[in-house]
Amino acid sequence: MRSKSERGKIAIGLVGAGPVWDQRYREVVSRLSDRIAVRAVVDSVLSRAQHVAAELNAEAVGGLTALFERPEIQGILVLDPAWFGVFPLRLGCRFHKPVFLAESPRFGLTLLQELEQQSRDSGATIMVEFARRHEPATNRLRELMATRLGSARRIDVELPVSTEENDPAGFGFPGNAVAAWLDWCGYVAGWSPLQIRVESACPSSLDDSGFLRSTPKVTVTFGRRGRDSDQVTAELRFCPDLPAHSVRRMVGCDHGEAELTGAERICWKNGASGGSESLENEKSAAEVTLHQFCRRVAGGLLPVAGLPDVARGLRLADAIRRSASENQAISLEP
Repeated sequence: MRSKSERGKIAIGLVGAGPVWDQRYREVVSRLSDRIAVRAVVDSVLSRAQHVAAELNAEAVGGLTALFERPEIQGILVLDPAWFGVFPLRLGCRFHKPVFLAESPRFGLTLLQELEQQSRDSGATIMVEFARRHEPATNRLRELMATRLGSARRIDVELPVSTEENDPAGFGFPGNAVAAWLDWCGYVAGWSPLQIRVESACPSSLDDSGFLRSTPKVTVTFGRRGRDSDQVTAELRFCPDLPAHSVRRMVGCDHGEAELTGAERICWKNGASGGSESLENEKSAAEVTLHQFCRRVAGGLLPVAGLPDVARGLRLADAIRRSASENQAISLEP
């Protein structure tokens, strides 16, 4: 019999007790223990599920269907989407239970649209993390834009050139990796992409898989059709001198500018004022998104990222490849 305090918490089912759980979510779930309680755990390795379940005073469950069938479970955290594929999403729609994905599903556009329709028909939320949107530095940037810097007008992102170790396509970045960074740019800009152009690329820049081998510059215009004054230009450049995993982000605004270094540091300037801030003690992206998911499970209507955002990323990735292949700008539907 659960105590009264336990009965007041949101009952969560955990799918995937591997590295994502260990490195990003174990500590977050512990910090939110006054609000959520993991009641059941499923993992591809039963002993691992049993270990995590014992740690959380939960129950190891033998399969996904058995997890979704449990009447007390109110929401599902899928921390290993690559392993469990489409099945938990279909079960979420079938049992009308919200599902949280810790990374974007790697499905084709047709399947994404089918799942999106099922989600709408069933009323079940399918939320995708999109961690870069909720990093401490990004949250602080949006605060500064609202209070001191004004709206974004130009966004510059400098990325390291991939190596064979982290890019199976070879020398360059795959289009979907570029699209993921452009999602961040669109989140900061507050608008949808209107046009994309890959410059200094040619058909030989693409390998047999459609990956970009060399993309010196990708330029995207965000905004609304017919409203040039609202448009924001984002430019992604690939810099051979940048260390692996290093990214530089600069945002020019109406009344100042900001530079983001990693997920937890921002430098900003607004006329004579400005600052350099370390945000390592702020909430992580995992904590912010899990808190949002809990609010949706509890009946809140706040907007969250989902399958339509993933589908938009796939369309962006396709436009990137087309622009590189055709050596021209590609217009996008807003």
